[in-house]
Parts: sequence; C-alpha cells; structure tokens
Amino acid sequence: MEKEIMEDVKKYQKAEKLKKKREEVAPLPWYYDGLENLSNRIHPEKQSLLVTDIEFLSHDTKLFRFVSAKLDKPLAPFRAGMYVGLTVDINGVRTSRPYSLVSSPNQLSYYELGVRKKEGGFVSPFLFENVKIGDIFEVTEPLGNLYYNPIFHGKDLVFISENLSFSGEKISRGGRVNFK
Repeated sequence: MEKEIMEDVKKYQKAEKLKKKREEVAPLPWYYDGLENLSNRIHPEKQSLLVTDIEFLSHDTKLFRFVSAKLDKPLAPFRAGMYVGLTVDINGVRTSRPYSLVSSPNQLSYYELGVRKKEGGFVSPFLFENVKIGDIFEVTEPLGNLYYNPIFHGKDLVFISENLSFSGEKISRGGRVNFK
C-alpha cells in the first residue's frame, strides 16, 4: 500500500512539473475552443476595413474596394447576395447603411461595394464626395439570406435586380458565376 501511495505522489509531482512547463511555454487560457475561434472568424461582430481603390462606374455610381485594416484579422467569408452594414460618422452623426457585396465570394482578400449617389440622401453623397483611399470604416459581418444554395436551388436561374444593378458590367469584368 505504501508503495502505491509513493507512485501516486510521483505521478502527481510529474503532472505538476508538466503543468508548470506548459504555463511557461504557451500562456493559453485554461479553456481553448478552436470551434469558437472559427465561429468568430466567420461571424465577427464587426470588421475594420481600409479603402484601397475607388472606381467610377458611371456619373453617379462608384465602386469601393476594401481590405482588412488589421493584418491579423482576415475578412469574413460571404455568399453572393449578402451585404454588410457600413458605419460612417458624418459631422458627428454616427449612422449605418447596408451595401451589397459585389465582389466575388471566391476570393477573400477584399470586399467591393457599389454605391449609387442618391440625390437628397445622407450617406451615399458623403461616401461619393468625401471618401478617399486610406480611409478606414467599420462594417458588420456579411448578412442576408438572399443567396444561391445548390441543395435547394436548381442550376438554371434568372436573377432580376432593381436600383443599383451593374451586374452586366461586373460579368464583363469576369464576375460571372457558374453554378455547375
């Protein structure tokens, strides 16, 4: 019996030494949930984006390209048809507007948002006239349920759009989606 107790004490001492080494090497929290970290990557509460390119599509429409403003925080994935809520501060008034993601969901190095200047509007004229390359904005995670799902939808689809619709222009630039 005394021999078994001594073996248990030795095992305990060995476990304590190992625990001490782990604490010195990797100061991880006592509980690490890799799935939760993945979930936070896919569904971040907010994202910080940097404007890297602005392109005129027409006299009243601009295409804004954004990348993550934080190198350690990649952009959240999205599906075609989703949008983000773009937050702006205009003369002390903080507000948010939804803008459709018009970039391809097959790449996650940048987001593109198309903005049509609405006469008498509050946010779109501000974006159209004041935003410059290097500006940083806060956006929500990609949101929305209007996207293609191969499990539920067929392969032959027709999409009809109203208001800001420059899909033809996007398709001519290689934005075509093949549902095969």
